Amino acid sequence: MMRVLRGPFRPMLFNSMEIDPMPTHHAGAMPPDLAALAVFDVTEFPFVVVRNDAIASTGYAQRWLDDMHALMRHGEPFVMIFPPARPDEAHDDRKERGMWLKQNRAALAAVCRALITIEPDPTEREAAIANASGIEKAFGIPFDVTASLDDAKQAGRRRLAEAV
Repeated sequence: MMRVLRGPFRPMLFNSMEIDPMPTHHAGAMPPDLAALAVFDVTEFPFVVVRNDAIASTGYAQRWLDDMHALMRHGEPFVMIFPPARPDEAHDDRKERGMWLKQNRAALAAVCRALITIEPDPTEREAAIANASGIEKAFGIPFDVTASLDDAKQAGRRRLAEAV
């Protein structure tokens, strides 16, 4: 059976069948347009992991903004994972990020399917869970709290699947 292709597609031969070439990214494959991010690890995209070492220095907000713009331009859904032992950030960096988040709340929610924080300590995890609804309301994005990176990825897969 021969399919009729409409639009700007060029058929290619694969196992004696014509198929539509369609670029897709799968977990574990870093999208080339995101390879230069400084604040986020995207080696397992759509899992975007915040690099604690990148946010530990004062003045990181501009790198964060640049990376967020790259993620937004990329346009594919993702989940953002915050590893444990996050450093305190400088007031000016927090203020700059906060302004960006306020201005871009809806656009970010269109591609970011969840914010997921990892908190191995049960007491701290319960405190984070208690604050989850306030964070969800502020960002307009679901917020999950997990005990490990594996749990965070599982929660991320679930959030990505819910959005389909």
